[in-house]
Amino acid sequence: YVTPEQRITVEQAVMVYTRGRPYERFSDDKIGTLEEGKEADLVELSQDIFAARPETVGAARVLMTMVGGKTVYQAGK
Repeated sequence: YVTPEQRITVEQAVMVYTRGRPYERFSDDKIGTLEEGKEADLVELSQDIFAARPETVGAARVLMTMVGGKTVYQAGK
C-alpha cells in the first residue's frame, strides 16, 4: 500500500527517468535534457501524460520512437 506522502508526481517520475540516470552515469552533459549539442532520442505517446489524470498515465501507448535521429519504431508499421 502506498500512502499519499509516498507518491511522486508524473513530472517527478519523468525527471528521475530522463535526467536522473544520465546524472548517475556522469553523462548528463550529453543526454537527459533537450538542449543544443545533446543527443536527443525521443518517444511520441498517444496522450499528454502531463495533462492526463495520474491514474490514466499507464494507458498511454508508444506511437513512435526515435534513436539517434532515426525512427526505430512506429505503431502500426
